[in-house]
Amino acid sequence: MSRSRFQNIISCLRFDDKTTREERKRTDKFAAIREIWSFFQDNLQTCYTPGPNVTIDERLLSFRGKCPFRQFMPKKPGRYGLKLWLCVDVDSH
Repeated sequence: MSRSRFQNIISCLRFDDKTTREERKRTDKFAAIREIWSFFQDNLQTCYTPGPNVTIDERLLSFRGKCPFRQFMPKKPGRYGLKLWLCVDVDSH
């Protein structure tokens, strides 16, 4: 798929009702994608079984766009982005 085709599809893709979004955003910063995110989390829990050796770490996904939960972390190379908590299994690829 070409880049322009992908961008055209993404520009038309919506996951929620825009008319009620502002009301939901007052209590939930994830309101625009909450439904699809919950579905994704449920599927992860059924598809992934970690082994006995697991570690938890934080990661900054570099991002300078508009986002209500963008973080600033001065000690990270990218400094601005989305803070992620990762649960990593030694057997995962």
